Amino acid sequence: MNRRSQLPTALSTPPGRQAIAYAGRSRLVIWIKRYGTKTRFLDLICCAVLCVVLTLGLWPFHAPKNDVTWLGKRNGLRFGRFSTVISSSAFNIMSAEGGRSGSVEVWLQPSHIWDDCTFLAFYSPGNPYLFLRQYDAGLKLLAEIGDDLSARKAASLHVQNVFRKSGPIFLTVTSGIHGTAVYTDGLLAKTGQIRLSTSDFTGRLVIGDSPGQPDSWSGQLLGLAIYRSELTAPQVLRHYETWRHDERPKISEDERNIALYLFDERAGAVVHNQTRPGVNLYIPEKYVVLDRIFLEPFWTEFSMSRSYWSAVLRTLSGSFLSVSAFVHVCRYARSGGPRLPQSFWELWSASLLKSCKRIFRRETPE
Repeated sequence: MNRRSQLPTALSTPPGRQAIAYAGRSRLVIWIKRYGTKTRFLDLICCAVLCVVLTLGLWPFHAPKNDVTWLGKRNGLRFGRFSTVISSSAFNIMSAEGGRSGSVEVWLQPSHIWDDCTFLAFYSPGNPYLFLRQYDAGLKLLAEIGDDLSARKAASLHVQNVFRKSGPIFLTVTSGIHGTAVYTDGLLAKTGQIRLSTSDFTGRLVIGDSPGQPDSWSGQLLGLAIYRSELTAPQVLRHYETWRHDERPKISEDERNIALYLFDERAGAVVHNQTRPGVNLYIPEKYVVLDRIFLEPFWTEFSMSRSYWSAVLRTLSGSFLSVSAFVHVCRYARSGGPRLPQSFWELWSASLLKSCKRIFRRETPE
């Protein structure tokens, strides 16, 4: 008879215990018990599984570094995986200056053609919001509309295939009493019935991310301008041509520009507003989410963004390991424990129970 087939039954067991020999799957356990390295080996498995559970459940353990850098050879900022730029204070519009018009110009180049993330947002707690998102290869505008603040409702405008072309894209969003128009590279791309007012362009400005929850955008930002008026098609085309050739738009007084960021500092943590007096932008040293939401309901948090599904995968993996470990610990404890473990989870459960006993009873390993 083959000697190897008799290995599980031929090996002796520690004194005071009766081992049940299982052919094939129990050889490693019996070998560990015979040569006295059982405690160390099981403790290593226990610690490894606990480290995996903690890593998946608590990641990140600290705020990562804000991945925003200057382009160096040209004006602009580069946004990485965890990145954000926030205005130093809120954009405030006095009631006398209020109106039903506003415009924003963004000169940018995304790192990925297909993505789902926020690259610009106006946000103020308890007030209407305005988000500009890259949605697949297109642009998606999200806003709350309505004259009554208590009865405002969400609205969206989707412009397809905006980011399909290679190179920088010059986006212009203008809005007035007749609705909203979106321009790409100085040409009209789409119009909608969403009517934004000057108040929608107020609050803290967040660039490269979303307030409330992580939704980082990656790419290059070359220029940004905000107006308290609805730009006309000739004005949009003039701004695109002058910004492309002179690296700054040619702005007239009647366009009521309130913010112009050329990103020409090329160093430091502050982006200065060329319109004085104005609100500057700052680059945090650590990645931070403005007014981050704690325990947000899943039906409001759900999105198709890469960061959302990455967080879901980590949460499900950590939950599965934690529940599985708990169930097997309970099963092994109810079984009495002295029998030989039959699976990896029972092996881990036995080690966890013994480790806890040694900790609370101050016992030393055998």
